Amino acid sequence: FTPTDLMELITALHTAGVGRRIDGSRANIELLVEQFSWMFNVRINNPEQCRHTLINRKLRLTHFLDILRNNLIAYSQR
Repeated sequence: FTPTDLMELITALHTAGVGRRIDGSRANIELLVEQFSWMFNVRINNPEQCRHTLINRKLRLTHFLDILRNNLIAYSQR
């Protein structure tokens, strides 16, 4: 996967309200980017620009999420 793929996942999770701080408040996108970057050892150089590019896509809006969904469906049908 690429940093753009990871940003697609992070943006979708953030938009869905996934991700909380220890105190229960909603995590901001910057915190999610920081944590996912650390977890997957991927550097996202300019997360805001990457997020803006994702949101403004015209074709293949959710390419990486579609791959994840299709793999999960295939796995569940085995």
